[in-house]
Amino acid sequence: MGQTEQGRWRHTVASTLSQAEIVAWLDMNHDSYAVRPLDAAIPTHEKTKVLVLGTVHLAGSRDVVQHQVREFPRSALNPLIALLEEFRPCFIGVERYPPETVAWLVYTDGREKTEEFLGFTRYSHLMQDELAIAWAEASATAYKSLRRLSRQSSPDERTRVVPYLIAAYDWSTALLQWSYLPREMRARAARDAIPKSVYRALEEDTSSHNEVVSIGLELAHRLGHQRLYPIDNGVQGDLPDSDRMKEFLAEFEASQVCRGFIQQLQNEVGEQDRQLQAYMEQGNLLPFYLDLNSAARLDQITEQWRVFFRTRFPSGLDRARVAMWEVRNLHMAATIRKITALNPGGRMLVIVGAAHKPFLDAYLHSLADIELVHLADLQ
Repeated sequence: MGQTEQGRWRHTVASTLSQAEIVAWLDMNHDSYAVRPLDAAIPTHEKTKVLVLGTVHLAGSRDVVQHQVREFPRSALNPLIALLEEFRPCFIGVERYPPETVAWLVYTDGREKTEEFLGFTRYSHLMQDELAIAWAEASATAYKSLRRLSRQSSPDERTRVVPYLIAAYDWSTALLQWSYLPREMRARAARDAIPKSVYRALEEDTSSHNEVVSIGLELAHRLGHQRLYPIDNGVQGDLPDSDRMKEFLAEFEASQVCRGFIQQLQNEVGEQDRQLQAYMEQGNLLPFYLDLNSAARLDQITEQWRVFFRTRFPSGLDRARVAMWEVRNLHMAATIRKITALNPGGRMLVIVGAAHKPFLDAYLHSLADIELVHLADLQ
């Protein structure tokens, strides 16, 4: 609506409604406007579908945090993956840093510091040196080649793109392409195309229990996808410097509210681990994931953040910590929306730590052309 039309509309409203009626109309419509500022005039069934799958971290990775390795047969995930396969996502998002974020970290912090923070980047830098190529050129080459790949692509085509994906900081997609290769082609690549240390890392990570591989990569493989989509931005979700983090932790440890909450949280996590172990032994993790993604469990997760509005730290860093967590999740939601933007009406699965799900669900629900799907809806 142009400025002239807006003025004409305001004049029409002002001439037909009293001031009290206008105020009442604005009050009545304010809440709905605040929740959904733009409402898509299309049927719900035509909207872009997004399913956020909350998960525990099933094993360590070459990313920010090393988690406990949980021993279980990968087949225990088959019922879950079969259910997700019915959703048939066009895109699979994973909780990893996008290549451009990694490149920014390397630019600002340097190679050595980034390699300490994101372990896989040491292999990216090895490949950049091997190919005598910078990140931007590697990225352009990798994604140009990737767009030509399909389920029918030859092992030779995949072998050629893997080194460039690694050099482009897209370790997740490199793992997916590597997983398509027969064993003999992997061995040949180790002789001709990539350093031995990179070969060993690829082999180790494609057999990992980490959810990016055991759920995301496995599902992508079944659907014939050629790419995984990193959607995280943890560098935007921390307090701005180590001194403020130390101050936050000191106030946290001194807080009576936090001490009581930590005990409660430890009890909940212990119970969750016992449930997880039981379902692993039964060989079926689907019931565990249905419970983890239920409304009751998500409310329990949200309480982990609500506590910081009761602590009243003198520094205000309790509320700042929540704010930065919101910033991180807003970045993730924006990345998800960007990925789905050019495929309206499509479907995207996002695999993230369960603590992210209630926030991502809230932000994505507020978007006009997004319809949330939950795991239980697929049954």
